[in-house]
Amino acid sequence: TMLARVDRIEDGRVVEWMTRGRQGDGPLQVQYVHERGKRRLSIAVTDTSVVEGFDEAIWRRR
Repeated sequence: TMLARVDRIEDGRVVEWMTRGRQGDGPLQVQYVHERGKRRLSIAVTDTSVVEGFDEAIWRRR
């Protein structure tokens, strides 16, 4: 069993929610919605490759 939806409720109303799931053999879909702010973010996970560590030279130190 996989968690498919999470709601955040204030004063009895859903103010934001997140779902994840897969349609058929397609990529994993993640969707976040903030109802009050009328914002929405959808992400399709297309690759979950594990990589070795990154070379320290690529990081910029401040």
